[in-house]
Amino acid sequence: MRWNWYRPPPPRRRSLRHRVPALGAGWATSPWRKATQTLCLLAFGALVFHVLRPEARDAAAAFERREIVEAEAFLLLDPLVGTTAVLASRAWHVSLAWAAAVLAACLVVPRLFCGYLCPLGTLIDLADWAAGRHLRRFHLPAWGGWTRIRYAVLVAIAAAAAAGTMLAGFAAPIPVLTRGLAFVLGPLQSRLMNGADAGNAAFAGTAAGAAILAFTLAATVLGPRFWCRVLCPTGALLSLAGRAGFLRRRTTERCTHCGECESVCTFGAIRDDHTTRDTECTTCQQCGGACPAGAIDFVIGAGAAPAPSPPAAEGLSRRALLVGAATGLLGGLGASRAAAPGAAGAVEPPLRPPGSLPEPAFLAACVRCASCIKGCPTGVLVPTAPGHGFHSLWTPRFDADRAGCAPDCAICGQACPTGAIAPLPLEEKRRVRVGLAAVDIETCLPHAGKQDCRLCVDACKAAGYDAIEFILTGVEMDASGAPVEDTGRLAPSVIADRWGGCGLCQAICHRINVREAPTLAASAIVVRAGGQRMK
Repeated sequence: MRWNWYRPPPPRRRSLRHRVPALGAGWATSPWRKATQTLCLLAFGALVFHVLRPEARDAAAAFERREIVEAEAFLLLDPLVGTTAVLASRAWHVSLAWAAAVLAACLVVPRLFCGYLCPLGTLIDLADWAAGRHLRRFHLPAWGGWTRIRYAVLVAIAAAAAAGTMLAGFAAPIPVLTRGLAFVLGPLQSRLMNGADAGNAAFAGTAAGAAILAFTLAATVLGPRFWCRVLCPTGALLSLAGRAGFLRRRTTERCTHCGECESVCTFGAIRDDHTTRDTECTTCQQCGGACPAGAIDFVIGAGAAPAPSPPAAEGLSRRALLVGAATGLLGGLGASRAAAPGAAGAVEPPLRPPGSLPEPAFLAACVRCASCIKGCPTGVLVPTAPGHGFHSLWTPRFDADRAGCAPDCAICGQACPTGAIAPLPLEEKRRVRVGLAAVDIETCLPHAGKQDCRLCVDACKAAGYDAIEFILTGVEMDASGAPVEDTGRLAPSVIADRWGGCGLCQAICHRINVREAPTLAASAIVVRAGGQRMK
């Protein structure tokens, strides 16, 4: 049974190509595939920049109105995200069901995700059309064993997940793209919408996250879809599934060996004898549209010829797989040990968003996609810097010196694809205690008797928490233990039972007393991680 959805070459093929030179030859040969890629790229952009835009006012209601499609939809479509998150965290999550659905679809149409759905792949195609095709002198002359690297990367990620460490976010395509856009364009969008102070903090780690995305696009100089064919672990996972795929490319006896199909295949799925490397083929069908003899069919079921055994140069390298497994396992065990409470040299754990799993489970489940950071309307969520260790790099943390958590927002949990942050209803989120606050009585202006200040008290009352009150402090006692009249003063004190850890008190103290009117070197009230629980 034929499943051809490419456009057969028209009699005047050159004139058709001349009509669409700005869009590339793929639109003339496989328009359905190109249209699907375009729609998926636009949908991804809408989710990142529209649904996850940092709305400062009435954030939860505005997000709910915009979220016609789940904000994390494309992250859930990346099968490596769900499988490694469940494996690393040892807990069931719906992302695994999404991963199973995508893998099942790829059994029918091999590497459907790579050829049609992946927005990063579409951007790489655009980069190749814009620059790579003009720099062919830099293309690798022979791919040889380069394509084996991605299998080693996949095995390393899987082994690390088995050891309880999440590494998929460093290399899986959708987290790489989401994080890169969040780090590069997210702060700009925040500043444009909410003012100069709303942009997320930048540090060397955010530059590294953006550099990974830049490299995936720039690598097309070495050859079409270089990153997809050589380094992408999701592509490796789908290549393994593609070996059992039902839909196959078949060359008929009409083939004239002109080489047109091989020249248009960006994945290197066509051998010199014009047979197919099934693990590389994404069923884009561009080769069928380019074949002047109409000698290429895509067939399913009994009509598909069995795939020949791949030559040794195309097979999986046992040595590469063993090295990948050892690297991932040792790295995962090392990172898990470093993240364990009380580990030698461990720094104080960062303050996590409301609804986050306990720290070890959070690190195992968080895919470092930065969706929560991108959607945060106040900018309180920032990527964790390298100072907290590699195991925490790019995970979201509170920076309460910059801002506080808006009481009308729960976007971080709604945007999380792996359950590292629970999607709490707004009322439940307001009852989560995310940390502990303490007033530094040595520096607090009222405690030190320097001046009256009620910034933290007013901010807490305005947010509806009412967890900071003035108490009488600094009262002198006489010999009998009775207070001496008129020597006391009112100063703020935290009521632990009401405290939620939003950080609004610390943010206002830092903004006024440290930045705008520098009377203090640091905020006099500080929120620290203390284990999340319901109040």
